[in-house]
Amino acid sequence: MTRAETLEKARECVCGQRQEDYGSLEDNFRVIANLWAVYKDIPFSTTDVAMMMALLKIARIKSGTGTDDSFVDLAGYAACGAEATSTKEILYNEVLFDKEELSSCIVLFDKEEDAVKALSAMFESVNTYGFVCVGDLVGSAGSYIDTKYGWKNLTGSKVVQKKGRTEYMLQLPEPILLDKENDYE
Repeated sequence: MTRAETLEKARECVCGQRQEDYGSLEDNFRVIANLWAVYKDIPFSTTDVAMMMALLKIARIKSGTGTDDSFVDLAGYAACGAEATSTKEILYNEVLFDKEELSSCIVLFDKEEDAVKALSAMFESVNTYGFVCVGDLVGSAGSYIDTKYGWKNLTGSKVVQKKGRTEYMLQLPEPILLDKENDYE
């Protein structure tokens, strides 16, 4: 298979029927990133998903089990990674981290009053217990994850609505590693 044929097949895959079959890159890779984040308890970006899938194809090629399709898929994942890198968010269990400003953690809410309520509950937890964990925040958004990261200080936290988005967000400081023995037993 020539370079041009490989690239054309990859283009057909990522821009054609596969996209129709599996949904948009953003939606599909966000779901994968979220599942991996829950499994490993670390954040994954959509770019990470593309690169990890590319590494899977490279491993198949290296082991001798790769086919022409492995090279096509590798080119497709590279293209998806390039597009995903243009986004500015890392998904971690429905919590979005801005890649350019890792000091901010943004959570999406459909209604402003839900965002205000969640932020108030977080402040209450910090005042009562001395900390609030990411799991508590995600729980306020309708999901749950046990986590070892959170906040002891919410100074500067606020509800915002970014331009071009309909959701409201909590803009928070970067979560820190909580000490299980001292913070919550």
